[in-house]
Amino acid sequence: PNGFAITAQAYWYFIEHNNLGEKLKKISHELTDISDLKLLQRVGHAMRALVEEGQMPADLREEIVTAYHELSKEYG
Repeated sequence: PNGFAITAQAYWYFIEHNNLGEKLKKISHELTDISDLKLLQRVGHAMRALVEEGQMPADLREEIVTAYHELSKEYG
């Protein structure tokens, strides 16, 4: 089936819009041992939480919604 993807550029736009770059970098520096699964889980959770709490830029949101509606029309 057809679909669409969010580009890396859109991801970085979201990160920049929410001023997350330095915060994510700071958290990632806590990951000193990738074999430590508990640490990996904690760092991953903290990074995901920051992204999930971010606000979608209005123009990006509109592009995603438009693409979704176009795809929905194609499949009824």
